[in-house]
Amino acid sequence: VAYKHPEIAEALLKRNLKKEWINFRRKQVGSANGHYPVNSDEVNHYPSVFMEDFINNASSYDDDYFVNKIVLIGFMGENEKAYSMKDRYFTPLNEKYSGRSHPDMHGVLVHANIISMIQHADYINEVSEVRLYIIAFLLFFINFLFFDRIVKKNLFFTVATIRVIQIIQFILLFSLCIYLMSVHSIKVGFVLIITAVILSFELYEFYHKRIQKKIDIVFFK
Repeated sequence: VAYKHPEIAEALLKRNLKKEWINFRRKQVGSANGHYPVNSDEVNHYPSVFMEDFINNASSYDDDYFVNKIVLIGFMGENEKAYSMKDRYFTPLNEKYSGRSHPDMHGVLVHANIISMIQHADYINEVSEVRLYIIAFLLFFINFLFFDRIVKKNLFFTVATIRVIQIIQFILLFSLCIYLMSVHSIKVGFVLIITAVILSFELYEFYHKRIQKKIDIVFFK
């Protein structure tokens, strides 16, 4: 790929990252895999040829069949109808999101997804840790001001109300992270952000019950 299209290699090198997240876009191919939870839509992104069939029917393929194509050789089952668990891995494309499931992709298809990602510059852009801390601090600060306003205005201030607000924030932020990842290939570290939301009320109470009194004593005595 780099030899034929040096601009693709240059774009990858310019990212200057020690590791890249694999942006899985293409499901496991093969007639034996056209079912839940592997590939229930029977989408076929890559043409596949079993070695035995190719050797036995080599005359049926044109001489230029593999010309200007990237050819990967790997295991995808003992035969075309075999649903093999060998060299098979879990990926985000697995259609069963929770509970026990079957691995959905053979190793050779993992490599094919990596090559497609590089070819189309379809990379996952991860939000840096510094930006995550800034976002988390802003969320905490906004919640702090919001809780303070609720307390001062006596607007239904109960622990249950606060938990409902936090649950709504959790759902909205989680949905936003899923949207950014699936549509724009932007990976946001959800754990740090939601931790700021969860701890915001506890830290608010700690400030007002412990720290604020000490500050008042020191500065206003």
